[in-house]
Amino acid sequence: MKLTEPGEQGDLATSASEGPVRMLRRGVYAGMLVWIVCAVARLGGLVQGYGLIEILLLFGPMVAVPGGLSMVVGSGGEGSLRGEGLIARLLLPAAFCAMVARWVAPRLDSVPIDYLAAGLSLPWLLVTALVALLGLRRIFNRGLAPIEETAIDVGLLYLPVGGGWLVLSSAGLTPMNFSAEIVLLTAVHFHFAGFSAAVIAGLAGRALKGGVALNASLRPVALNAYRMAAAIVIIGPPLVAVGIMGFPVVEVISGVALSFGMLLLAFLLVL
Repeated sequence: MKLTEPGEQGDLATSASEGPVRMLRRGVYAGMLVWIVCAVARLGGLVQGYGLIEILLLFGPMVAVPGGLSMVVGSGGEGSLRGEGLIARLLLPAAFCAMVARWVAPRLDSVPIDYLAAGLSLPWLLVTALVALLGLRRIFNRGLAPIEETAIDVGLLYLPVGGGWLVLSSAGLTPMNFSAEIVLLTAVHFHFAGFSAAVIAGLAGRALKGGVALNASLRPVALNAYRMAAAIVIIGPPLVAVGIMGFPVVEVISGVALSFGMLLLAFLLVL
């Protein structure tokens, strides 16, 4: 039996992670094409199946989520984790199911539960749950540091929250006496302010720590500012959600803080 050298083991891990990355990137291209067609058709009045909020929401499953995951799987010293390939294979079909679910979902002013739309959106919820398990495995293998990797993990954990609210919205359910619009916007919130913002924060931290050209005197300040921004992005989404549940002051403060954190990240990236 041939034994692999340490360098060969690293090469094998790298090649194993390239498969899921390639699948995810192909999914981004396919999802972007379909999403653009739907958005143009909706804005041009050619189709009436989607509202504007739904078009914005579907950018998450079709483009933002596979794009974000393509920069996370098999990277950051994690190697290729079990389940990455399965997620990469299931993500695009599940996103298409979510798109169809929103097409047949009840309009925002309808009352009956739509079991068909709810069932069609379940694959997306299941895939997002697998993504969250990937985040938990990363935390288990590495711990809660460094903060840029924790930000990515938290983003992965937020994703099934958005998937769950997508199922509720597709079914026409309005828990806690929320309006149908708030249920749909909560799904939007956790796909973008939850998953996407946290993943962007983590990738920004990798860039800052990975040799981005910074003046030696500015580097400690930039890293401290980054840690503050990342912490805000990590804790901001659930605080906004709590505020929406009936605490307007919390909603305003956390919303402003989350916006500030993302703006600070953007400023650090253009330094």
